[in-house]
Amino acid sequence: MIDAWQRHDAQAHGARFTVDATYITFVGTYYQGRADIVESHRTLFEKHLKGPRLADEVLDIRFHGPDAAVVTGRGDTCKGSRPQKLTKIQTYTLVREADGERRIAAFRNTKRKPLLEAISFRTAPGLVPAAQKQPPVPHRHEAATGRGEPERSLMTTFDVHSAGQAECSRVAPPWPRPHGRSRPRPSRVCRRLGRDIELGIV
Repeated sequence: MIDAWQRHDAQAHGARFTVDATYITFVGTYYQGRADIVESHRTLFEKHLKGPRLADEVLDIRFHGPDAAVVTGRGDTCKGSRPQKLTKIQTYTLVREADGERRIAAFRNTKRKPLLEAISFRTAPGLVPAAQKQPPVPHRHEAATGRGEPERSLMTTFDVHSAGQAECSRVAPPWPRPHGRSRPRPSRVCRRLGRDIELGIV
């Protein structure tokens, strides 16, 4: 499938899916059936994805009996060198068909939002996946003197903004740095976003 994508061959790409496959893009568009997948990719390859290539990596493969498997991976489009961080996470459900070939019966592509993810972890630590939980890192002062409080292992809101400034700037202007204040305060939008996540609104 990846090879067909790199060649921008919509027909060969669609052949890796079952006839009645479902395909959900990261913007939420739902395609039903191989013909729909082929036609949509033919348009993409001719217009929006005419130049970029596909970068991908497999995170996990789980078999459910001899004829079914779920594959989780990351992917992204790129021009030139492969990006260090892939911004989408993808799930493939594969089945073995009568001819012995494994084909994709369902595909879902999700855009990762690091800023929203970090805010949700900050406001509700129970949301942090087990694989990402790490013991707290000692504060520099504590490491040097044996005193002080442990440093938080999760990013604070202003740290989140610094890490995702480009994304946050789409919804709020850069934070001002008032005279005498060593660190900027979270913007109103970021504070409200954290509250909404905590309340389960978003």
